[in-house]
Amino acid sequence: KGTRIINVSSEYGQLANLSEAYRAAIQAVEDPFDFFHAIKFDASDKRMQQLQVPAYRLSKACLNRATQLFAKRFFNEHVSVNSVCPGWIATHDMDAPRTVEQGVASIMAVAKPEGSGLG
Repeated sequence: KGTRIINVSSEYGQLANLSEAYRAAIQAVEDPFDFFHAIKFDASDKRMQQLQVPAYRLSKACLNRATQLFAKRFFNEHVSVNSVCPGWIATHDMDAPRTVEQGVASIMAVAKPEGSGLG
């Protein structure tokens, strides 16, 4: 019932993985279209230098915040907005614990309308 928006995120997008400066900047954004102006990647940030794939983590954290903002914005219009983390998926030549089918099932569990028989 209603429209669903499903953003595919990652556990790398958890705010706890980012430096305090990035956490504060992301949480301060109130318009989901402002991320390009509000968040600037700082390669000199020591905390970010210690992380694997820092830009990926930052992009997923911004996606999670945008999901929160869109969910709030569309709540009264009966639009469901969620993020889902399908886990680390074995794609291409990556040796990961989950299959593509398992990842898709995670997303479909959130996306399928109740009682539709889909999924």
